[in-house]
Amino acid sequence: MRLIDSHLPTETSRRIFLALVLACAVAPAGADPAAIVAGLQAPAWRVHAGVREPLAAGQVLDAGDRLDTGPGARVLLHLGEGSMVKLGAEAELDLAKLEPPSAPNGVFEAVLDVLKGAFRFTTAAAAKLQRRAVTAHVGTATIGLRGTDVWGKTEPGRDFVVLIEGKIEIERAGEHVAMAEPQTLFMAPTGAAARPVGPVDPGDLARWAAETEPTPGAGIQDAAGAWRVNLLSTRDAAGAERWVARLRDGGYAAVHGTAAIGAVEWHRVYVDGFASRADGEVFAARTGREFTLPAAWIGRH
Repeated sequence: MRLIDSHLPTETSRRIFLALVLACAVAPAGADPAAIVAGLQAPAWRVHAGVREPLAAGQVLDAGDRLDTGPGARVLLHLGEGSMVKLGAEAELDLAKLEPPSAPNGVFEAVLDVLKGAFRFTTAAAAKLQRRAVTAHVGTATIGLRGTDVWGKTEPGRDFVVLIEGKIEIERAGEHVAMAEPQTLFMAPTGAAARPVGPVDPGDLARWAAETEPTPGAGIQDAAGAWRVNLLSTRDAAGAERWVARLRDGGYAAVHGTAAIGAVEWHRVYVDGFASRADGEVFAARTGREFTLPAAWIGRH
């Protein structure tokens, strides 16, 4: 059983690839960004230099950034060496180290600290020959990642890692475990010795893998998304700014814009980048319930 991209339909995979291309296009000239937000389902935040702000599709990330996700959220990151990192709901990921190679054929180095929740690290086939030294800390377990597909989670009572494809090495409490058999599970109960590595139940793996996969039509935003959700329109500029602040505090990358209708200027609060009208509709319904907003309207931007 092969689970790479098993939860992503062809159209969603195509959109994510296009989003990565566009996101790279907005990176600083002459440098490939070490990490980019390829897509997300809000609410999600970035903590940068002590400042917490909503995460946005296409955003370039820096070493030291921490990502937080809310209920039902998903985040997809593209690392500069070609790997994809996926983050599930109510999770925390610290990008402790991001160092692109300083010379041709150099080594991409990264340290990913999964402080809470579920994540998945997948290396695309075209990127498997890239030189990388990526380490992920999943709770008490330290994983050496090369070209592989691995899923892990830290939660109260246990840390666990599933090797889907490839090879990894895990270090915990001075003990080292090499995993090379696909579809195997490393389980480490809190305060106890790790259990022997063994086959993972296919049903468990499918259920766990779904925790980090975006759901088409459930509010996906990406750098190629052409749909806009207009959340409200008002004559009150200060009132619009207050709504933007509330929404951004809640993990939604809202923007304040203006539109002239005749001689009247209206202040609009909106969020861009939705992959489809259906994604925008789900987002509008969610934020409408959460913030008691009036009916939103959706269109292309």
